[in-house]
Amino acid sequence: MDRPCLGAYTEPAVHEAISHIIRRYSTNRSDVRHEALQGIDLTGVARLLDLGCGFGFMVDALADALPPDSEIVGVDVHPTNREVFLTRAEAAAGSARFVCRRLDSHLDFPRRSFDAVIASYSLYYFPGVIPEVARVLKPDGLFLSLTHSESQFECLLEAIGFAPRQSEFRSVLLEFSAENGGAKLAEHFATVESRPYHNRLVFCPEDLDDFLALLRFKLPSLMPAQTFDPDRATQLLERARDLLMSSDHVIIEKDDTVFISKEPLSL
Repeated sequence: MDRPCLGAYTEPAVHEAISHIIRRYSTNRSDVRHEALQGIDLTGVARLLDLGCGFGFMVDALADALPPDSEIVGVDVHPTNREVFLTRAEAAAGSARFVCRRLDSHLDFPRRSFDAVIASYSLYYFPGVIPEVARVLKPDGLFLSLTHSESQFECLLEAIGFAPRQSEFRSVLLEFSAENGGAKLAEHFATVESRPYHNRLVFCPEDLDDFLALLRFKLPSLMPAQTFDPDRATQLLERARDLLMSSDHVIIEKDDTVFISKEPLSL
């Protein structure tokens, strides 16, 4: 069963600010999008489908990769993402279209109608769509998916007194993670390549403001959605503040994996 989206990012500026914090404190200085696209030839892609496209995080990196007459189709449940996505997609391709709908186990596109499909940090919300991705891809097409490791934020949560197993986002992530995504894809693709992206965020006491900004942004999705308690969130932030100020540094796990799937096993 597909999971509802958690912690939807409805403000592009806020999302960009958090992305900047993540890049600034990452030990891996390579852009994960560039790592994902390394060695991939997209010059023959006429139509590309972006599932859970959001603000167009991934299509931003496609500007010099796609032919000028290509089309990008983005699908996302949040209508507020339309304008920003189309602006970015139109800069990367000849034309772009935004489809506002909730993704489940069916795609409203004909069989073999796309040369490439991407799902950037979104497939764990709708893993039931994987067979449909194989159906709408052309035989020589590729499916590029990015996801997180199940260890995301684990040590920090434990250190501030929050059991990672209670994390709402972790329960969603288990639907399609770095650890299990390859096996799920292999059921529908003959070839699945895994590219681990090892990374950690390292914060020192002088980085307190950015550290707390990141946690304020993440906590609503990390804590149980049905029983979210603002007072509990404030308590966890105070513990995180005390932890950083009493340490030389605090490390947050941020490992990801890129999956490149080819040869769809569609009927």
